[in-house]
Amino acid sequence: MNCSTQQPCDAGGRVECPTCGSELLRIANAAREQDGEEEESEEPDPSPPPTAATKSKAVEKPKTARKKPEPRGLKRFKPGVTSVKEVRKAIRVEMLACIPGWNRTKARCVIDAHPTGTLGEIMGSTLGQLARVQISQSTTLGTELAQALLFVVE
Repeated sequence: MNCSTQQPCDAGGRVECPTCGSELLRIANAAREQDGEEEESEEPDPSPPPTAATKSKAVEKPKTARKKPEPRGLKRFKPGVTSVKEVRKAIRVEMLACIPGWNRTKARCVIDAHPTGTLGEIMGSTLGQLARVQISQSTTLGTELAQALLFVVE
């Protein structure tokens, strides 16, 4: 459904989608019934239909009692965890792995190629130094990926 705004179509308080013409309140009530919630009353909402002054304001959604569950596997850490050197290195690897064309292996090799492995040290490297970083026994990072890294960390 591609309905984004609500406009009254008659004085009876019926609200229709301006795109498809479907009655939005009926759709909302049907969705609520499917979720197992019962309507409190069958009477229409006693509030007046929106006017030109209230159309520009955002429609306030009712708060539900449900709490969204935290996604599985996602742990929330406290900022103090960054005091651990291995955690800081893992964060840098994940940051570099987000660059298009990169993965964790390439990011880990670049960080390991620098003594401190900090982004400041990587920023101080030349394009040639980064391009010569060994990824495997016969593969180096290459100019294109090194250039992408320099564009991101500048």
